[in-house]
Amino acid sequence: MNMSITPNFSLPEIKCKCYRCKDDNINHMDTSILWVAETIRAYLNYESLGNGKILFIVNSGCRCRQHHIEIYNKMGIYGNKIPMDSRHIIRKNKKVDALDIKPIYKSDPRNKEAMAGIIEYIDGWLDKKFPGGYHAYIDKHFFHIDLGRKRRWR
Repeated sequence: MNMSITPNFSLPEIKCKCYRCKDDNINHMDTSILWVAETIRAYLNYESLGNGKILFIVNSGCRCRQHHIEIYNKMGIYGNKIPMDSRHIIRKNKKVDALDIKPIYKSDPRNKEAMAGIIEYIDGWLDKKFPGGYHAYIDKHFFHIDLGRKRRWR
């Protein structure tokens, strides 16, 4: 069964990664955010940056409430310090519209310096022009985008 949602993203990539949700085959994602990511990826490949084809790996898309809490607990963040208004959390009447994405070169997927270079390259224009939520985690080699109001965090 083909579970592609867009040309480069599929349901297994975007669904909650915890053991409780492993059999959940419902698309909880607002496909608009996937098309935003497709556009960013197409732009990067058009620019090519001299190193070949760029792929996007989804670090995190949809999260059940419990998995969201577990992610923050692993980072040493507990209780009311956990942002429970995250756009990653699956809710009953609202689609998830957030993605954490790791850009890689197809020819050299483990090159962390190259990943950081891609993120630094896009940081300038996404930071200025993207109308939703955006943050580059350059040291962790991924970036976050969402369809909420325009905001940045450092």
